[in-house]
Amino acid sequence: MTMKPVVLQLGEGEAIWQLGNRFTLKAAGEQTRGHFAILEQVCAGAPAPMHVHENEEETFYLLAGSIDLYVGDDVHGVDAGAFCLVPRGTPHTFITTSAEPARMLVIVSPPGFEQFFADVERQFPEANGMPAAEDVGPGLTDIAAKYGCHMVGPPPK
Repeated sequence: MTMKPVVLQLGEGEAIWQLGNRFTLKAAGEQTRGHFAILEQVCAGAPAPMHVHENEEETFYLLAGSIDLYVGDDVHGVDAGAFCLVPRGTPHTFITTSAEPARMLVIVSPPGFEQFFADVERQFPEANGMPAAEDVGPGLTDIAAKYGCHMVGPPPK
C-alpha cells in the first residue's frame, strides 16, 4: 500500500459537527496505513460525557485556549501548548475554561474512532450534529458503543 502525502491548509479537511463542536478530519486511518487518525477540534459546544475508549489511545495537543481535562478522578487544568495522552480504558472528558473556544489536535491510535464523529453528524443532522436533549443518551451511546466507546458518567458542570 503506497501512502500519498497529505497537505492541508488552515481550515481544510472534512468538517464534522458533534454536540456543537467542529472536528476537521486531517488524516484518516486509510491515509496513514492504519496507524493513526488526526482531527482538529474547535471546542465551542457542549462537552462530551465522561467516556472510556476500549480500542485506542487518544492524545490532545492544545493549540489555543484552556481546558480542564478530567481523567479518572483527577482534573488537570491545561493551556495552549499542553500535550495530554489518555490511555485506552481510562475514563475521561474535558471542558473549555477559556473565554474563547479551545482548539486542539486530537490523535487516535489505532484509527477508526474518527468515523464516530461522522456517524453522529449523520444521525443528528439538525443543528450541526447536535442531538436533541432527549436523544443524547440512547442515540449517542448506541453510536459510541459501535466504536468501543462507553459513556460512564455525565459531562462535568
